Amino acid sequence: MASERRMSCWMCPRYDRAERHCKDGKTNPKRKSETKEVAEQLGVQSICHYNPYRDLFAIRMYFPESPMAKTVRRRSRRRGGVDVIEILEGESGNA
Repeated sequence: MASERRMSCWMCPRYDRAERHCKDGKTNPKRKSETKEVAEQLGVQSICHYNPYRDLFAIRMYFPESPMAKTVRRRSRRRGGVDVIEILEGESGNA
């Protein structure tokens, strides 16, 4: 998803350049974390349709049991730092 380009508000057909705001009253956060905050506080409907993360959060919020939501969650958990400790047999520290 990060490879998708976010349309800037200035280029959007729904942006009023004279008034310098969205005609629909939408917001278009730049980062995924900001998009998540807006979705949690104001709802997915307040995020611009051109935001690359909007659909991801809509699926998670409205269809948490869908296979797509579970797949996305599973991927994000793997990215976390995991320490792997390997215990070798025969190494007890006694020489």
